[in-house]
Amino acid sequence: MGSDGQDISAARHGRNSRLTRFAGGLRLCFRSAACWAALVMIFCVASSAFLIQNVLLDLERHRSAIEDRVLWNIGQAEVELGALEAALADAQLYPRTGDLDRVRRAFDIFYSRIKIIEEGAAYKDLQKSAEFDANLAAIRAFLDRNVAKIDGPDDQLQGALDSLHVDVNAIRSTVRQIVLHTVSLRTQFADSIRSTLVTTLIQLGALGALLIVVLVLSTLFVLRLSRSAELRAQRIGETKSRIEAILTRTSGAVITVSQDGIVTDFNRAAERMFGIAAADALDRHIADVAIDEDLKTAIRRVKQSAAGSDITLAANLSEQITQARRKDGRLFPVKASISVLKSEAGRMVLVWISDITERLQREQALKEALESALAGENTKARMLSLMSHEIRTPLNGLIGALQVLGETRLTDRQQKIIGTMQTSCDILMSHVNSVLDISRIDAKGIETTQEPFNVENVAREVYENQVHAAHLAGNTLVVENMIAGEPTYLGDARMIRQTLINLVSNAIKFTHGGVIHIRSTEGADGGFEIAVQDTGIGIAPENLARIFDDFVTIDGRYERSAGGTGLGLGLSRRLAEMMGGSLTVSSTLGKGSTFLLSLPGAARTSAPVAAPQGAEEATPPSRPLRILVAEDNLINLEILTELLVADGHHVTAARDGQEAVRLARREAFDMILMDISMPVMNGADATREIRGAPGPCSAVPIVAVTAYAQASEVEGFLAAGMTAALAKPISRARLRQLLAELTTDSAPAPGIAAIEEENLRDLIEALGIQRISKIASEIDTDLQALVSRMNNPNAAPAERNGLAQDAHKLAGAVAMLGAHRTRDTLVAIESSLKEGCAHDVAATLCRTLREDWRQTSEELDSVLAIAAALAADQNSAPDTIRKAT
Repeated sequence: MGSDGQDISAARHGRNSRLTRFAGGLRLCFRSAACWAALVMIFCVASSAFLIQNVLLDLERHRSAIEDRVLWNIGQAEVELGALEAALADAQLYPRTGDLDRVRRAFDIFYSRIKIIEEGAAYKDLQKSAEFDANLAAIRAFLDRNVAKIDGPDDQLQGALDSLHVDVNAIRSTVRQIVLHTVSLRTQFADSIRSTLVTTLIQLGALGALLIVVLVLSTLFVLRLSRSAELRAQRIGETKSRIEAILTRTSGAVITVSQDGIVTDFNRAAERMFGIAAADALDRHIADVAIDEDLKTAIRRVKQSAAGSDITLAANLSEQITQARRKDGRLFPVKASISVLKSEAGRMVLVWISDITERLQREQALKEALESALAGENTKARMLSLMSHEIRTPLNGLIGALQVLGETRLTDRQQKIIGTMQTSCDILMSHVNSVLDISRIDAKGIETTQEPFNVENVAREVYENQVHAAHLAGNTLVVENMIAGEPTYLGDARMIRQTLINLVSNAIKFTHGGVIHIRSTEGADGGFEIAVQDTGIGIAPENLARIFDDFVTIDGRYERSAGGTGLGLGLSRRLAEMMGGSLTVSSTLGKGSTFLLSLPGAARTSAPVAAPQGAEEATPPSRPLRILVAEDNLINLEILTELLVADGHHVTAARDGQEAVRLARREAFDMILMDISMPVMNGADATREIRGAPGPCSAVPIVAVTAYAQASEVEGFLAAGMTAALAKPISRARLRQLLAELTTDSAPAPGIAAIEEENLRDLIEALGIQRISKIASEIDTDLQALVSRMNNPNAAPAERNGLAQDAHKLAGAVAMLGAHRTRDTLVAIESSLKEGCAHDVAATLCRTLREDWRQTSEELDSVLAIAAALAADQNSAPDTIRKAT
């Protein structure tokens, strides 16, 4: 069954394939005029040949029946037999010689008639009948029996007349049967001939009708093809007209060259571009046309290239043609495009050439405009730097003077005036900072960082920063964290904090006796949102779209209640967009506003984040520092000196960079505060000089004190060797914080300022008091000897090498006691001796070393005395000594 099913399926598939091919052939015939004409012609010829053949055959058959006169011959045989019978009767009644001849003649005629019937082609169909054939045989036997009698002598014939007459009467019925049978057969034959002829005529008529239908369909098809050809010719004409119009009006030169190198197209743009009339180019060989030779060469190479490589070659040659020459010899810049067109006439080369002189001029103009814009931006940046310095420098002096003045004995009224002046300075500084921040953002001068931070901690820091101002306006500031789990993310906490401070400060301005919420929630894509919502005066709908514009203040009246430059919200939106987020607002007039900071791209992290330290004021370093202050502005120098001296530091002043270098090479300082813009030598060059030469301050922290606070400039300060940058105006809290940060490693703990506490406790427990005292005494002797030898100005190079080795050994020894300050000085001495320092530098280092060791010895003696007193008590354990020290 499976095999039969497969055979049936295969047969069906084959039949379907044949039908599909047949249907496809029919569709092809109806779509192609040539195929349709061939099909009609074949059909007409075949049909006509078939019908003509049938008609000829039928006519031939009909004509033979008439010509043979079959029926007449058969009937005539009976008549002739009757004539023979009559001749025999006459011969019997009247025996005469003439009558016998008549008998013989009648017999011969009858004999010939039978002979014709036997041998005639028309009688073959009759002889197929058994009856006809038997009767004919009987007649043949009659003739054969009597032929000898007829051909014999007269007397023999005369004697045989009676028997012959009897024999004739006997054969008469047989002849009659042949005649009747022939009539019947020929009647049937004639009927069939007529029927066949009628059928042929009907077929001929049907074929004629079919031919008429085919001719009608052919006529319709030809009309359709004619209409289609007309439409196609019309479209071709329209396309040709459009192409001619395009080629005529286009600004690009179009040249078409045939396979034989004849120019077939040369538009008006080509005429203008090359200075050649179209009549001088069309129908001429490209070699005879006065266009650029390089262009001719390219056309010739493309025309002669192989069919497979002409596209690549044309593209390469197009790129190589960058200029062309006019008829008068002038060169001009061009953009060329060469392509190959394939047509019935062969391959043609199409060249499109554009004169790019104006484009290059526009590009040059744009380039100059860009350079001018960049120059303007650079000028703007320099102006901002200058403004930063020129505004911040006197503002620094004013703020510093107010801070110093505020710490003196003042009346309540004076304190109030000082407070007002400080507030005014803060507002002015906020405006300056906003302008500079916006300029840096627009100039892409601020970059975001990706560090872990706690959203709630940032909100708390903003709270601590703004809570006092909120209380002064009678407002309640509330922080709400609605983020599940630990709200820790990766991002730029500094920018977020600044944005929120701007938003909260703005809310405080327009809210009085209300509530301001700082609400943190989870946002989209794993990020977060912080909303600053107030119950203030609100914003009118028509102003919502303007509040983020720079220098826009909605309350623009002279008597407005809230101040500001209108930069805070614009800066906040810029910061939000820099972080990949958005800042939006919704508000109801008279009911309050909600600003929403959304950061959808912030990634949540599990990294630990330190908790906020609140708004506690920075404390000064735990020990007095020796600080070199390089500042050319006398007011700033006095203010900065006052702030440092008030915290117990020793200050040495330098009025320019060169003096700062000289002092740094002569004395050892704990820190250098270096102004940038100074006469003789600026702060950056002075830093390079200090770092580049051995000296007591070659490794100490150097802080740039400057109004140039842009990021690119700070990077330049750090590249010059500075440790950090302190932007003007300088507050006491920021100054204290920086000093504490940069002197943490070298600053000793209270009570043992020159010695590391943990180190010394370990040594006391391990070696004992006596051993530590002995080591200190030996170090003191070696240090005194080193200082004495270094003070010798005539020391030989070998002696200086020995001093460097001794300084190296002593640095290791004092380090064991935890005397890091003395160790650092010894390391500086070692480096200076190896690099061949001058005698005055060596003298300065010696003074520093003596001072460091004096302080270290005093603290060491104090600690050893305490330890010895405690050790005298036998009940004292090492833990007690540790706690006491």
